[in-house]
Amino acid sequence: MSNTIARESGAKQVLQMGIMGYVIAFGVALLLFPLLPLLAALKLVDMLRRSPGQT
Repeated sequence: MSNTIARESGAKQVLQMGIMGYVIAFGVALLLFPLLPLLAALKLVDMLRRSPGQT
């Protein structure tokens, strides 16, 4: 008998947690994907507005 409070997780539970992590990351990527052109346009505008002497 172990002295820990947490239950021991089996391989199946660890696998399910790993898959859920990938599903959440994939969902976040799908949500952010439509914003990429907007972010690229904002970066381009920012670069064009800076004067050549500034870094």
